Amino acid sequence: MKMECSENTNIQRTYTAEQIAQILGISVRKAYDFCATTKEFKVIRIGKRCVRVHKESFEKWLESQCDAQ
Repeated sequence: MKMECSENTNIQRTYTAEQIAQILGISVRKAYDFCATTKEFKVIRIGKRCVRVHKESFEKWLESQCDAQ
């Protein structure tokens, strides 16, 4: 069965800073600061205030942090 690209529109491919804050258990402000300075995972800026984090790269980074402990 061939899957059409339009069928994938409901798949979440990014996280917001608010979601990152919740996952990491930090404040939203710290999540924004972290996204502004990190080179550990892909951050997409849309305008001045809108930040999206590439889900797959963030999850790989988070997993590596868990493995390091």
